[in-house]
Amino acid sequence: MSSPNYQIIISALAAGDIDDILAYTLGEWGDLKLGEYRALIENALGLLRRNPEAGRERSDLAPNLRSLPVGSHLIFYRVVHHPEGSHVRILRILHARMDAGSHLRST
Repeated sequence: MSSPNYQIIISALAAGDIDDILAYTLGEWGDLKLGEYRALIENALGLLRRNPEAGRERSDLAPNLRSLPVGSHLIFYRVVHHPEGSHVRILRILHARMDAGSHLRST
């Protein structure tokens, strides 16, 4: 028996992160790498849709926070359970070298 897929909700900040990541990738490495990196992000989101517990628990940064590596970045998210349906809320997608704590304060 398969588990249900979770809905993925991407915050405005995370959507901006994706746009910035893809624009930078295109400018630095061109169309081929852009397609590859876009696919990496899409595959990671698909994994979270099927298995939201796949990421590492990150209570060191914030309560109920998890992260999943994708390429040179980390997807920061929360799994939200509701009687009407559970979802995965993508908060930010940050480069692994960034200070995640300072960028997650506003989420």
